[in-house]
Amino acid sequence: MQRLIVILILTVALVTAGWLAASPVPVILAAGAGILGAWPVLVPREPATASETGSGWHWADCVTCVRLGMLLVVIAAIAVHPGPGFGWLAVGIAIPMLALDLVDGLIARATVTTAAGARFDERVDATVVLVLAAALVPLYGAWCLISGLAHFAFRAGAAIRPAWKGELPPSWRRKTVAAFQGPLLLAAGSPPGLAVPAFGWVCAVAAMASLLVSFSLDIIALERGRAAEGKQA
Repeated sequence: MQRLIVILILTVALVTAGWLAASPVPVILAAGAGILGAWPVLVPREPATASETGSGWHWADCVTCVRLGMLLVVIAAIAVHPGPGFGWLAVGIAIPMLALDLVDGLIARATVTTAAGARFDERVDATVVLVLAAALVPLYGAWCLISGLAHFAFRAGAAIRPAWKGELPPSWRRKTVAAFQGPLLLAAGSPPGLAVPAFGWVCAVAAMASLLVSFSLDIIALERGRAAEGKQA
């Protein structure tokens, strides 16, 4: 059922993206972003604990899927904009897309929060950041991809370094940095960011720097936790 809902929403989004872009390249890119974002649902991993076995599909997951669908349309809107950056059409779609991130969090806390839903939400967040960061490369340079690839690099590192798979306590710093990634990157490529280059640069640099600092602090905490476990053993 979960996969059917995701495929239906993403199909509608791809059709809309194709109608808007009228070119196969943006549609292919949008399809790739859709697969990347929906991967935790399309290829779910085995439940890690008994508490995860009945995770199911909830309203917050539907909102997350709608966010992902809107991202595919944003990709098409970016592609049809004549020039680098984001036109007002892309900005107009991206703003409610980013706002829905707050909505699905509120719904999850008011109803039920599952490990599977958290993984899906996290992957969609990372995909949004990757798309916006990649779109800024023609404006500010390839270093913008640092923001977009940070999450995926951390997950790849966790596959090699077991310490990075540890549990981290809830952190307002982490939540704040994650919440501001999309708005900062969107602002950097928006018409105001293009009109005032200094503003655009500040937004792009702030997004990258805050994300790197946040990930660095998390990695240090995970490594210290691993070292403390080793001493106790």
